Amino acid sequence: LILVKLITGIFTNTIMLIADGIHSFSDLITDIISIFGEGLSERKADKKHPIGYGKMQYITSLVMGIVVVYLAVSLVSEVFTRETKEINNNIIPIVMVTIIVKSLIVRYLHKKGKQYNNNILISSAIESKADELSSAGVLITTIISNFSNVIPILKYSDVIGTIIISIFILRSGFILLKTNLGLLIDECETNEELLNSIKEIIYKIKQVKKINGIMLMKFGSYYNASIKISVDENLTIKKANRIAKRVKNRILKSKYNIKYITMNINPYEEDK
Repeated sequence: LILVKLITGIFTNTIMLIADGIHSFSDLITDIISIFGEGLSERKADKKHPIGYGKMQYITSLVMGIVVVYLAVSLVSEVFTRETKEINNNIIPIVMVTIIVKSLIVRYLHKKGKQYNNNILISSAIESKADELSSAGVLITTIISNFSNVIPILKYSDVIGTIIISIFILRSGFILLKTNLGLLIDECETNEELLNSIKEIIYKIKQVKKINGIMLMKFGSYYNASIKISVDENLTIKKANRIAKRVKNRILKSKYNIKYITMNINPYEEDK
């Protein structure tokens, strides 16, 4: 996609298509960074990092966001230093093919991101969606540029289209930065359906009288959980710890990809 867009843009002297190619190039660079971050996030926990390296996903996604924002600003700066020319209609079929290909890529990345609960894949899907939309912008702008004889301002379609693409790129970058900054500073999971499913697992252990609290912290593709439960106040410490261990083992074996759990046991008191 990068080569097709850039080569076509250069030979037809269409800066808008060159900008679209640069947008695709940012996809490639950030995906390389993502692969590197994914490898780091899968490192096993150690003494200095007892709950693993999952947050490396967020750091690499932040780098992705910074790169994307930089490219957007650079494109806007570049567009005002080039000579304005009419858009070549020969780029239309090429742009249509790139839109179709990119659409398939977006769907695949988003599907796999949700399947594996992987923030890097989801971030890449968001960025690829912006690339798909920018290509659609190139197509629309190229078509309407043919009416420049009727509407004089349309002779600047190449410049206008490039600025629109830059806005798409900038928006994509800010979304990545906002999302991953929140996750990097320990954002809790707020999905009630997920939290209720975990509660159901815990309440299957009859000795658990009450769940006082569940907090799931996102660590890349897995969670670190903090769970507070209440048990019969007459139980010995040994029996209470045995119940906590059962709760912990069941949750770790569940499908919700919770790798680390901190348990807190309280004596049960009936609500008055």
